[in-house]
Amino acid sequence: MNPERKRLIWLLLTVAALLVLALIASIGFQSRYVGWLTEEVSNPMAFRQQWESLLADLDGIEHPAIIHYQPEGCLCFSLSSKHAAQITDTGLAEGFSVVQLNSQHADLGKPVNADTSGLPFGPLIAITGPDGHLQYAGAYSDGVQCNTGNSMVSTFLSSDYESNGQTVIGLDVNVCRCIRPEIDF
Repeated sequence: MNPERKRLIWLLLTVAALLVLALIASIGFQSRYVGWLTEEVSNPMAFRQQWESLLADLDGIEHPAIIHYQPEGCLCFSLSSKHAAQITDTGLAEGFSVVQLNSQHADLGKPVNADTSGLPFGPLIAITGPDGHLQYAGAYSDGVQCNTGNSMVSTFLSSDYESNGQTVIGLDVNVCRCIRPEIDF
């Protein structure tokens, strides 16, 4: 066999092997990090109550507020960070205070220590109104990349938004999430 043909065969085998490895990695990522949030939270009322309790225990939060929960070491942060930073910028322009729970990410507001042990997964976001009422808790957006094109929260950042005392729980979405298997709602 001539050397050029041999080199071509090795190149094709190398490319094929890399494609197989990429496919295996993708399947592994999908099975571990991607899914419907409703699979993790069977009781949305308990989830809402967990957020309300967490917010009541936070000191020094001014309302309206955006509360980011991007757990340290969560691979999904790399997918949601741009959208989270855009939410922060929009919120600040609309007069929201912005905090992040137990993390030190740039562009996500003031770090605040909180007991997040009851939250089953991340990344998550909560938004309160001027009176401190929880208006939204759940996913940033629908889709694995957590991007602005399908944002779940932009409505709540408008100064024109009226919650009428309602809380929206954004769980019926398929997203990237870092599961904490020891928590059950």
